[in-house]
Amino acid sequence: MNARIAALLLVAVAIVQPLPAQTSPTIMRGSNGQPLTNAKVLSFDGLEFQVEHDGGIARVHWDRMPVALRGSNQLNLEMAAAGGKAAADKRAEDNWSATRVRLSTQVMSRMGIEPNQPAQNNTSQLPPPVPPVDSALRQEVTVPMMSRSHLVRLGGPNVFLTVQSADALEIKFRLEGGNFQSVKKKTGFGDQLTLLHDDHLGCKTYFVERTNRDPNDAILLFEHQNNSVYRPRGS
Repeated sequence: MNARIAALLLVAVAIVQPLPAQTSPTIMRGSNGQPLTNAKVLSFDGLEFQVEHDGGIARVHWDRMPVALRGSNQLNLEMAAAGGKAAADKRAEDNWSATRVRLSTQVMSRMGIEPNQPAQNNTSQLPPPVPPVDSALRQEVTVPMMSRSHLVRLGGPNVFLTVQSADALEIKFRLEGGNFQSVKKKTGFGDQLTLLHDDHLGCKTYFVERTNRDPNDAILLFEHQNNSVYRPRGS
């Protein structure tokens, strides 16, 4: 009996004795394999942990992080790709902001404006404003129906035009070297303009329909832009 009691006491003593400390892989190491002292995880982007330590900030790849310290963070390549794109976009935005500041500084320097001086105090050095210019010159002429008209002599483009007829729905006309063609006429109140020709040199020719037009005549309107080759001189 005493032997049994002694054996039980030995077992009890073994149970209450503290177990020797076990060395678990909980030491974070940098890319060079050196341990990171006083390391603390700041963030995880799906691929790497950002770790703060006594030496600064380090990035530890997921598979190099001790399993006990990964926590619930699982390898997530989609998350890593999204984070990489966001970082790239942020770098591009920062680069553009820096470029914009540099260009603005160069422009202000050429204008004699100090970077810390409001631009409105130097308006005397700005170029004078450009006066507004009429973007189009319009000129109207009347020609007989079925007459072959050289429009450049009438203030229009360098083309021959013959208007055959104009009824309530369409206009029939011909350009030099072509056959008669029909175009649907613009309808509505007031003067209605139907495009007949665009020389792509800055001049358009319209047929004008109005209530007092003589049926035997065609009213043409030439619209010259500022860059029109055939825009009348002095206008």
